[in-house]
Amino acid sequence: MDPKMDSGMIGRYYSVDEAIDGGAAPIPISFDRTVDVQCTIDIMDHLLACEATWHKGHSLAQTVFSCIYLLRPERTTSHALLHSYSSVIRATCKAVISVVSDARTHEEEDLFTMMYGLNLNGEDEKCLSILNAVEETISRQLRACRALSARRKVLEDIEPLQNNPMLEEGYCRAILARLRFRKVLPCVCLS
Repeated sequence: MDPKMDSGMIGRYYSVDEAIDGGAAPIPISFDRTVDVQCTIDIMDHLLACEATWHKGHSLAQTVFSCIYLLRPERTTSHALLHSYSSVIRATCKAVISVVSDARTHEEEDLFTMMYGLNLNGEDEKCLSILNAVEETISRQLRACRALSARRKVLEDIEPLQNNPMLEEGYCRAILARLRFRKVLPCVCLS
């Protein structure tokens, strides 16, 4: 994390712990639940873009693992959506590296498999079941939104993602689209 040597370094923090102490990756992301959902969607999109950049041949450390939430996965356990999403990304990266390395059909410019000591180990077997549980919860919330709009009784045990009922259905749809898209690659790689 030396600004002269690390092209991903901005220069405000000199270690991951210092960045966390400085508030760079808060959990919860915001105490305003609407902002928390918006920021979580932004993080999910950013991680997908970073992963795509890694697949194009850039370094894993400067793409996917530029996100502090992936560097310290234990911090996200209280945020089910972010924890499940980042766990699946870690498992996907591990599976892709394993498959590509075992096949020995790549060169460094095709896919950068060097991990620079980054820890990809996690609960690979559980990550898809955790993601499925989060997806089911969001699906139930979406059904509750539809029931509310159709003037039917809303399920009482479902807590909304955020406080504005007019935005709830859109946020549920946005998150479900990202979760379902995220599940495609790990299912292929991990099976």
